[in-house]
Order: sequence, then structure tokens, then C-alpha cells
Amino acid sequence: MVDTDISSVYNKLELICFDLLCVQTKLRFFTVYRPPYSDCAAEQYLHLLVECFKQYTEGTQINVIVGDLNCPKIDWNTVSSPCDRISKPLLEFIVEAGFIQFVDFATRGGNILDVILADDDQIITTVGADVPIGHSDYLFINFTVVLSALDCVENCCTNVNTGL
Repeated sequence: MVDTDISSVYNKLELICFDLLCVQTKLRFFTVYRPPYSDCAAEQYLHLLVECFKQYTEGTQINVIVGDLNCPKIDWNTVSSPCDRISKPLLEFIVEAGFIQFVDFATRGGNILDVILADDDQIITTVGADVPIGHSDYLFINFTVVLSALDCVENCCTNVNTGL
């Protein structure tokens, strides 16, 4: 696992990015939180977030975005949203970049606020809800990342050999 050096232009974002380097596959993970506001500052925040995603999802790696985007107006079942200044530009980026939403159940109240998005439809499986942590009203979401057997076996061997 390698930290991805994100430009200081994006310091205001609540975002962590890292690369998981396997033998045949490079996965780039983004963990993100977007505050639940919809004012002018929220529009600027979203614009910056989308620009960051555009810049750092380019390349040959598989990209996975996990987190809370706080966009209850996005209907993930129909892949649609109202024409507002938060939901619409975010959904447009997701669709244009070829991301798929893997969370298909409400994560807070009746809304899907949390996402597991990937630009490879075969990389994520067994997405499921678990009990909230502590007294939170947010569900804990478990998911599995699928790597080829060759990636896993050779990577494990490489790790063991370099660790000795």
C-alpha cells in the first residue's frame, strides 16, 4: 500500500487516497466525506472534489471511492437526480467516468448516503450492512475486493520473501 500524494490544492477536502499495488493490478482507493450542506460553499466544495477525482482517477489503475457523499437526492436505482447544484454535477461525473454504485440499500434513514463506487464492475462483491458502531445511526458496510488468484499468491509470496 502506498500513499498517493494529493496536491495541496485539495487540502480542504475530507479525503484520503492510497494505492494498493498488486502483481497485475493497481487499485486506487479514495475515502471521502462530503458535509451535508447545499449552500454556495458546498457547491465550491463539490466542484473541488470532482476536480480532484477527475485528476486522480486518470490512468490505468482501477479506482474505488468509498465514503459518505451526503447526496440523498441521488436515486442510485435509476441513476438520476434533480437538477440541483450538488447532486447533478456529482452524478454526472460518476456516470461519465464509468463508476458503478455497489451500495443498494439505505445507509441512514431511508437514504443511500454512503457509496462504494468503482470503475470496474467486477472488483467489488458481497456488499452488506452490519450493525452501527457505538450509538451511531450510520450502518457499517462490509465489502469484498476481488483480485485474481495470481495477484494474491504472488503478492503474498513477495511480501513474505521481502519481509525476511
